[in-house]
Amino acid sequence: MKKLFTLMTFSCLLVAAKAQFGADVYYNTNANNHVNTEVSTAFNGWIYTATSVEDPVANKGGIEIRKSIDGGLTWEAVDFYFSTGIRYPTHDIVVTGTDSASLKLHLVGVNYNVGSDSYTLFIDTYNGVSGAFSGSTYNLNKGTNKVYDVEISSDYKNPAVGSSPYAVGVLYSSYTSSMDSINSIVSMDGGATYTNRQVVATTGGYFRNVSLDYGRSTSASNGRFFAAWERLSSSTNRTGNIYTSRNTSTVDGSWITPENLDSLSSTMANLCRNPRIAVQQSLVDNDSGSVTAIVTLDRDYLGDGSDYDMLGFYNNRAHFTNFWYRFDVVNSSENDMYSDVVYEDVNQQFHLAFLDSTNHQLKYLTNTMQFSDPSTWTSVYTGINDTLSMTQSPKTRIAFRPVINELAVTWIDTKTDGRGIAKIDVENFAFIGLAELNQSDLSLFPNPVSEMMTIRLDEALVNAAANYRIVDINGRLVESGTFDQNAQIGINVSAYTNGVYLFEVTTDLGKITKRFVKK
Repeated sequence: MKKLFTLMTFSCLLVAAKAQFGADVYYNTNANNHVNTEVSTAFNGWIYTATSVEDPVANKGGIEIRKSIDGGLTWEAVDFYFSTGIRYPTHDIVVTGTDSASLKLHLVGVNYNVGSDSYTLFIDTYNGVSGAFSGSTYNLNKGTNKVYDVEISSDYKNPAVGSSPYAVGVLYSSYTSSMDSINSIVSMDGGATYTNRQVVATTGGYFRNVSLDYGRSTSASNGRFFAAWERLSSSTNRTGNIYTSRNTSTVDGSWITPENLDSLSSTMANLCRNPRIAVQQSLVDNDSGSVTAIVTLDRDYLGDGSDYDMLGFYNNRAHFTNFWYRFDVVNSSENDMYSDVVYEDVNQQFHLAFLDSTNHQLKYLTNTMQFSDPSTWTSVYTGINDTLSMTQSPKTRIAFRPVINELAVTWIDTKTDGRGIAKIDVENFAFIGLAELNQSDLSLFPNPVSEMMTIRLDEALVNAAANYRIVDINGRLVESGTFDQNAQIGINVSAYTNGVYLFEVTTDLGKITKRFVKK
């Protein structure tokens, strides 16, 4: 009866789509098997992805990093390496900086040498604008002790007390013959050095998936890192326990005694996996005078892998208590799993994406910072992925784009030959319900341009009430206007600052966006 009731509750929430997702984009150019993909966004809405790739036949593995400055329309390479005898079983990225001069990409990963059966945890840094490799800022050789999972997070939007200019935190799970451990590494100087390393938890069992986020509010003014992870009683178990912890007071401080979340619900104990944590990060308190933290997870309802539910726990006083409570997102007979969750301060909302594997659909929902109705999630859009038959086990990842206020969803699809393929889809609130038009219908020349730029539009689109706008790389509007029944217009850009701009055209028939360079 419980299962039927929660399904009916969720069904009432399926409202009309608030956002438009376009066609799925194969943003990764590597033709080999794509294993894991991660996404992060910059202060100006730029999107960065990092995808691990493998060719087992050739005994090679690597990571490809790419960037899009136009909302996923076009992509450019940041870095790609592909080495014999190497695998990259886990990695994560975070982009930091509040302007172009300080824009950085931080990549944490695990280099596994197949021949020597050895693991090295590394942290690399890139210039976020040029893509230039800045260097490896941390390397930890673990020998034959396996590193299972890694996560990275930063406080750069609202820096914590003691960080300068901001902190970067890493969480990882690793093995020894006597115990597994959860460990944190923190840089207090913007990722230049990592001098703070602490053991968060140990177990005689097996730690696996980890998740890390930063939280701050008016009352939680010091800021803290919050962590969640998975503990299995056997190395072959599919599910187990979910734990959470946080810094006691500051981001480089000690960690509190871990809390076993699934033990708080009798129907969840030892039946959970894939925790993902997100924490309110803002300069205001929630209505409990604190920060809200949530952990989403997969619950194996029957214990046999046939019915996973999308559930979780929330804490409205997360920076000073361990008062966690259960919530349900989808608790039905369908299989719901592989979630990711993120907080954004523009609308003070949590955004959740996950896989309905019964129908092979990616779903996207939201809830407010206050979490006043924890099990009432608003469905923003379902079926983000276009090719349903290919979405089997996507390991969904999401990121919110500041300035543009859009969500980017990335995942791994399965090709017909069994290989993975990285995809991404991006919301577009500006063009709700409009289709992407043919790029050849819009011409910009010369490009690059220093003074006068000519814009030519297909006449059929001019008759469909064509409007245009020009935005800079930070998403700021520079100029707007209409074609006024003219198929060709000229715009003087001589006063523009040198750099990259987007020219966007909207008509009754759809939209076109093209990039140009002012030199």
